[in-house]
Amino acid sequence: MATLKYPKVRRASRWFDVRQRKLGMWAYALNRIAGILIHGLNGLRVTLTGLDVGVHQHKALFGVLMLVAVVALGAAALKIFGG
Repeated sequence: MATLKYPKVRRASRWFDVRQRKLGMWAYALNRIAGILIHGLNGLRVTLTGLDVGVHQHKALFGVLMLVAVVALGAAALKIFGG
């Protein structure tokens, strides 16, 4: 069995490095980033609704926050793919 000559921490960080990977790894990375971003923004919406801020407009708030997520992901994709 072959052994790797660099520390385990470096091996773990290389797993998340999507450079020089195939399309499936890029899709996985984008899925992870999008999931975190959308989940975080939805949590903000739930928190504001729980604090009685925008209770009657929670559907509009959801739409605005998802639009923010789409814009942020589009900007990130342009940055990543060099467009």
